[in-house]
Amino acid sequence: AELEPTGRLETMGKLAHMAVSYYDDLPPDLLTPQTQVFRGMALIREAGALLSRGDFKAANPKLDEAWAIFDKLRAGGDKSEQVAVGLALAKFTRFSNWGVIGAPGSEVADLEHTANLLRPWVSAKGTSPQTKMLYADVLNHLSHHQPKSQGIATCEEGRKILLDVGARDLSNLQAASIYADTSDSQARHSLYLGKVEEAGQLEAEVYSVAQKVLALRPGDLRAMANLGYGADLLGRLALRRGDFAAATSYAAKSESAGEDFVR
Repeated sequence: AELEPTGRLETMGKLAHMAVSYYDDLPPDLLTPQTQVFRGMALIREAGALLSRGDFKAANPKLDEAWAIFDKLRAGGDKSEQVAVGLALAKFTRFSNWGVIGAPGSEVADLEHTANLLRPWVSAKGTSPQTKMLYADVLNHLSHHQPKSQGIATCEEGRKILLDVGARDLSNLQAASIYADTSDSQARHSLYLGKVEEAGQLEAEVYSVAQKVLALRPGDLRAMANLGYGADLLGRLALRRGDFAAATSYAAKSESAGEDFVR
C-alpha cells in the first residue's frame, strides 16, 4: 500500500507474492478467518501490480480468487469492514489500474455494486480513512458512466469525503491525489454541460493540488497524471477564450508532465 503511489510495481508485486505464498504454506489449523482476509488482500495487491504492467491474464484469476475468499467469509456471517473492503477491491482493482475504461473482465455494474458495499461504512463510527478514500475513488470512476449532471453530484459527494480525511490540508497525500483526480472528472463533466467557468475553477484547483502533492512526494504517479490532466484542460479552456499564449504555455506543461509520468 505504501509503495503503490510511487509505481514501484516490481517490488510491490514481489512482496504481495511472498505474502500469498506464506499463507498458502500455513498448516490447516492456522487458517483462520483473519489469515484468509490477509491472503485475499495479498492476492489483490499482487493482481494490482500485474494489472499495472498490463498482464490482465495473470491478474484477473487472482482477483476472482480474492473475491471468492471474501464472498465466502461474508456468506458465513462476517459483515466486517475489512471483508467489505476486500470485496470492493476485488472488483474495483480492475478499474483503478486501467482508468475509466477498466481492464478486460471489468463491468460497469461492478462499480455500482462496489459503491453499495462501501456506502454504509462511510457514515459509520470508526471507519478507517482508507475505506472512505476507496469509496470516494469508486465514485470518481462511477461518475464517468452516469449522465453528466448525475456525475457532477457523484463527484461532489466524493470530494467532500476526501476533504474530510485530509485532502484539504495535505495531511493525507493519497486523499489529495484522489481529490484532484475527482475534481478533474467533475470539471470535464461540467464543461460537457457548458459550465465553462465552473470547469475552469475546478481545473485550476486540480493543477494547484497536484503541484503541492508533488512538492511533498515527487514520486507520486497519480499527482503527475493530475498535473498533466490539469494543464491539458486549462490549455483547452484558454484556447476557447482565444488566449493563445496561455494555451501554448499550458500545452507545454501538459506535455512535460506526461513525459515525467512515462519516465
